[in-house]
Amino acid sequence: IGVETNVWVTDRTFHGLGKRPVKENILHLLDDDSTGIYTLTYEALPAPDTTPPTSVVALLPADSRENIPVHWSGQDPGGAIAYYDLYVSQNSGAFTRWLAAAAGTTAVYPGTFGSTYAFYSIAIDQAGNREAAPLTPDTQTIVSLTNQAPILAALTNRTWRH
Repeated sequence: IGVETNVWVTDRTFHGLGKRPVKENILHLLDDDSTGIYTLTYEALPAPDTTPPTSVVALLPADSRENIPVHWSGQDPGGAIAYYDLYVSQNSGAFTRWLAAAAGTTAVYPGTFGSTYAFYSIAIDQAGNREAAPLTPDTQTIVSLTNQAPILAALTNRTWRH
């Protein structure tokens, strides 16, 4: 039974009449219709999670279209990843945060034709541990592909027989 669910703890008892309170630790249990016999078990708290998670942005093709599909993933040996921050650099410029506190692992980056983009991710776990920024980006691509309407050859006159 968790504390604050029909259970509470006090650290002193007040007797009044000018007497000092008596320091003690008492567990109070509100019970109804039971045997009245309980076993109180103390357990050590688990060691705090101090290990930062790791993450990586999946490799991109060397050439991309303007809408760049970016995928990332991560691992946390001490628990679970809470979210990711994603960073991007355009044309070898400074990295800026593109997505903050992203819970998902995929997004589409709106690139510009002729520009080069580099990406990396930083994972943050549920204990608040933050992955260090990498020395080099996880992946990069250049927006050099465009969509073009298909070109159809001219049709000559045809005669159809039934």
